[in-house]
Amino acid sequence: MKQSNYQICVRIIEARHLPQLANSMVTVTLGNKKKRTNIHEGTDCPIFNEYFVFDFVGDFETFLSTRITIAVYLRSYLRQLKFYGSAIFDIEAVWEQPDHQYHQKWAMLTDPKSLLSEAKGYVKCNVSIKARGEKVRVHPETDDEDDIEGNADEYIQRQPALRSAY
Repeated sequence: MKQSNYQICVRIIEARHLPQLANSMVTVTLGNKKKRTNIHEGTDCPIFNEYFVFDFVGDFETFLSTRITIAVYLRSYLRQLKFYGSAIFDIEAVWEQPDHQYHQKWAMLTDPKSLLSEAKGYVKCNVSIKARGEKVRVHPETDDEDDIEGNADEYIQRQPALRSAY
């Protein structure tokens, strides 16, 4: 198998519908690499606006099957972090999008251990993938109010593995 270089860029923009006065943090995991945002205290709608870059070297099939996990943790009054919910999807889902990007998409947070697939909140993010030598399309910033529920439903419909897992 031919080895290739890829770069996965993830921007965590904001979260919504978290518990009131939450002290929240988002982690982004790609394979065995994990990065995290700063903790935002006392809000159910934190604005993170943090950017992470992951490098991947490997064959294309392994690359496409690699999972991205966006997870939210809440810090308790004892300063312990407790898992709240996550969104999990394969790189392939992003790769198949126009320009290999999810732009301004709401990822629905669920508890993977729960049999119910009810939303526990949402994280708005950008995910873009580029192979070595490619340029990433830059989107203009928008402050439009968007439909969280509609985007999350569309996301789940495109993710057959997620539908069957819950």
